[in-house]
Amino acid sequence: MMVVVSVVRDFEMYNRLVRSNPFNSGATFVPIDNREKNEGVPVGYNRFLDNYDYSNEDWFVFCHEDWEILEDWQRRLPELDKDSLYGPIGVAMYGSAKVVLGQIFNSNKDGSGFRTVGVPCDMGTEVETFDCQCILVHSTLVEKCRLRFDEDLPFDLYVEDLCICAYERHRVRSRILSVKCRHWSFGNIEARFHIGVERIQQKHPRLSKWYATTVNDTVWGGGEGGCRAENAVSGSLTWAEMCRYRARRFLYREKVTSSGYRLIKMCGIPVYRKKYAGLGCPGFVKPAGLFPPSRLAFKYLNGLRGIEIGGAYHNQFFLDTLNVNYTSDETSFSVEEQKMGQGSLKVDVVANGDDLPFKDNVWDFVINSHVLEHFWDPIKTLHEWMRVVRPGGYLFMIIPHKERTFDKVRPRTRLDELIRRHAGEGIDPGTHEHFNVWITEDLLELCRHLGLNVIDHQDVDDKVGNGFTIVVRK
Repeated sequence: MMVVVSVVRDFEMYNRLVRSNPFNSGATFVPIDNREKNEGVPVGYNRFLDNYDYSNEDWFVFCHEDWEILEDWQRRLPELDKDSLYGPIGVAMYGSAKVVLGQIFNSNKDGSGFRTVGVPCDMGTEVETFDCQCILVHSTLVEKCRLRFDEDLPFDLYVEDLCICAYERHRVRSRILSVKCRHWSFGNIEARFHIGVERIQQKHPRLSKWYATTVNDTVWGGGEGGCRAENAVSGSLTWAEMCRYRARRFLYREKVTSSGYRLIKMCGIPVYRKKYAGLGCPGFVKPAGLFPPSRLAFKYLNGLRGIEIGGAYHNQFFLDTLNVNYTSDETSFSVEEQKMGQGSLKVDVVANGDDLPFKDNVWDFVINSHVLEHFWDPIKTLHEWMRVVRPGGYLFMIIPHKERTFDKVRPRTRLDELIRRHAGEGIDPGTHEHFNVWITEDLLELCRHLGLNVIDHQDVDDKVGNGFTIVVRK
């Protein structure tokens, strides 16, 4: 069951976009008439929450009168996690970069200024906060955590604050509800918005990670590089630290914009702007969506310059890289890449991944995903990748996990076998199959054998989820 709650001043628009919307058929509607009192939106929402009969378990949809769903979304409700918050568009922090995830259509109320906003992502992708146009929360979660909207944030930032409170107090995560929808308003940033920013800063003096809004460069909180709370440095920014932070952002600012550009500003003036192929482009969405970026990769590599070995269009990292591949011709891999991502990633350098045409110590990092297992002699390959990385640089690898891929029926590749191959035993067949089958500990053992400095790893990678991640620092 779905209950749609809206604070309404324009009933003509509300009836057209929300109540009479065929995709909301069967829902219970709770329009809160705000034409005379003009109360803050959270006041109306909280009044509903205070008076609701929680013996009835329902999904609450808090949406604006100018928000329109454009597909059958009620069938997806049984798939959702009742212990999470959901919204169609939100902000994820990847290191110093803020990315608006969840793609929606946006326009003025008269339909002018139409554009697409946000980066398409899979259902359930985790973000820090949502925009206030729509948020879904289950009644059982509201009752269990006593969730309420802050009435001191009457028209701006009340949803962002709810997301912050839910995570910081109850570890409730916010996730993207990937649906086709339209917001018939761009909104305005007025003085009350900036008052709300300060209100949240004062209300949450100690935050475990970074939070941001979809509409401007505001950030709150702490943590190391915007990483997840379990890896974050607890504590908040002092006033002096915030001043230094804002001064640094004014002098040098780098981010990935919601429309998919890497943007660098110095003293507020744009000096570099580069479009990432595919990211955020209208019409780009394929049925299954792109694989999301890796937060761990952004944590270590954002702002650096590197090479990616065997990059794929549907599995991009959205970092500053050259794509190195053994051929620019069509292969079985590129055909599959086009099927999954509706495009091919440009090959910048044609070279074998274990014989790179670069001098020693020239790149900030080498990154790859589902590549190392294709090399007959991975020891040689790792030596080659580390050769071109500068001192202090990184090797970032995502490798398929035996138990989460089609390799699960095959035996693991042991260290002694790799050592024999590297010594010249056996013959490299020259094909591109999976020569190596590993679990996380196997690669960690190989790295220890080679004396590589592993500074981080994930048993389940944060990109696709069927592999594991190893981060090496030179």
